[in-house]
Amino acid sequence: MFVKEILKQVLHNKPNIHIGKAGITDAVIVQIKQHYRNKKIIKIKFLSLGDYDNMNEAAKVLSIKSNSKILDIRGKTCVIMDLSKNKNLK
Repeated sequence: MFVKEILKQVLHNKPNIHIGKAGITDAVIVQIKQHYRNKKIIKIKFLSLGDYDNMNEAAKVLSIKSNSKILDIRGKTCVIMDLSKNKNLK
């Protein structure tokens, strides 16, 4: 299945993970890794950006810490893909 097809499905679903005012903690990264066991792409909603100036910066930090690729950012929601498992997806 192509990334675009999976992305369309994920965008219509509710977020898999909510990140609160505590921000991107080690517990959030562990939760993301657990979701990657079952899903190729996950949707994350930020309830508060905390220490970050904008959503792009927050998503960038999240992608670096979780070894993910940012596929989409809309408002305070981002969609990321695990880089280690999905090297063969287009």
